[in-house]
Amino acid sequence: MLVMEPKPPNDSDRSHAIKRIVEMGIAAIPVVGGPLQISFQEAAGRKLAERREKWFAGLVPRLAELEERFGDFAHLADEDAFFDAVMRATRIADQTSRQEKLEALRNAVINSVAPGAPDADRQQLHFDLIDQLTPTHFRMLHLLNDPSGWFDDRPELTRPQFGMSSSRPTLIEHAMPDLAVQGREVMERYYGLLGSGGLVNASLGGMMTAQGAWQAITTNFGREFLAFIQNPG
Repeated sequence: MLVMEPKPPNDSDRSHAIKRIVEMGIAAIPVVGGPLQISFQEAAGRKLAERREKWFAGLVPRLAELEERFGDFAHLADEDAFFDAVMRATRIADQTSRQEKLEALRNAVINSVAPGAPDADRQQLHFDLIDQLTPTHFRMLHLLNDPSGWFDDRPELTRPQFGMSSSRPTLIEHAMPDLAVQGREVMERYYGLLGSGGLVNASLGGMMTAQGAWQAITTNFGREFLAFIQNPG
């Protein structure tokens, strides 16, 4: 008797499963009020549906990575950590069109169930930070975690040449010219949020040794956050 091998789930199967997870936790927008309010709600609903379809389109192929690493997706979908991650990530994805943030969210979903993943409380802190921070914050944090490596990976940038002393603002201005043109005050605001979030452990201002600006200043929590939003592959 011929025994048929079980058919592996395809992207359509995964998409259907992931949408069911979200639909279980996110209520529909109520359509109430006057004609103008109803018109706005309908337009907002269409835009939300469009964003969510794009979010699913980017997330579903990543689920194949989970199957390769952890086995059957149906079993994984029952895991509380995975369910929580999908719900949190989808709520944040509904509110942004920034591709860097969406990619960070997809990576976070995958990393939420990886071996050695942060516990549930720390994962919630990480998702809150993804929601709060901008792609500029992500890039600045990557820079401050490995300043020399940042320039090594971007040969088009001019590496600052420090003499007897250095300064972190000068380093950031060379590393992020699009931010530099916005002025020092804007840079300080971005940096301040990294500090208040517990991601870096040094002040922005002040002079230091020639090598001081090249030292990584991310905290253990900051490095954990970076690992959480990076592609595990």
